[in-house]
Amino acid sequence: MRSKSILLVLGSLVFAVLLSLLLQSFFNKNNKSAAKKAQENIVLVLTAPTELSPGTIISVDKLVWKEWPTDALNPNYITKDKTEELKTLNGSTVRFAILANEPVKLSNVVSPGKSILSAIIRTGMRGVTIPFSKIANAPGFIAPGDLIDVVIPKRSQERGEGYFGQTIIKGVRILAVDRSLQNVDGNKSDQPKTMTLEVTADQAEDLAASIRGGEIVISLRSAFKGTLDENAAPVKVEQAPVDDKIKLITMIRGKDKSQVTFNE
Repeated sequence: MRSKSILLVLGSLVFAVLLSLLLQSFFNKNNKSAAKKAQENIVLVLTAPTELSPGTIISVDKLVWKEWPTDALNPNYITKDKTEELKTLNGSTVRFAILANEPVKLSNVVSPGKSILSAIIRTGMRGVTIPFSKIANAPGFIAPGDLIDVVIPKRSQERGEGYFGQTIIKGVRILAVDRSLQNVDGNKSDQPKTMTLEVTADQAEDLAASIRGGEIVISLRSAFKGTLDENAAPVKVEQAPVDDKIKLITMIRGKDKSQVTFNE
């Protein structure tokens, strides 16, 4: 009787060990299968380690490969098997900003030898270059990517006195300042000479007519969306009264220059 009990206990232990081994083998097999399946659903995509501004020349060796799920793969992404596209990408120019860790898309770059400025103009829009000599306030704080309004001074029709500003173009994007497509940090010794705006065909005509007629004024818009009424009436600016009997004489002594006024 005692020997039967011992055999029963030993048999139970052997069965438990065999069952444990079978379960472990089953789970290991499933885990390997799941890992293999997950690996099959992952591809390597070329990404930017830091933000790339418009106008940046791309160097492939400075980009990094990053694992990306196939179900979130965009046809414009560059995968490791696209060797020909990798050759084309090297030396290309960035059209629109690429954020850090974001995949590099072929649609967002311009091949070497092609015009970058024409590539960043949106479909249906125009690029118009304005000389800074035609801008009355000629601000030095503007940079590519800023949004501005274009204002022209107009004489009041009521009494023929005073001027008021009329906004002819609202919220247009600056494409370039001189030939630069990006805001360069640091002090620039040279004053910019031109500014290129992205406008519609009608806005281009209005802008050309305004520049032909005289100077324009530009105002910088906030980077944040506001709630101000853009249809508010223009503010009239009255001219200060001028005494016709007052004379002005400019006196130059060497390098010194001064002005003296006197009454007749």
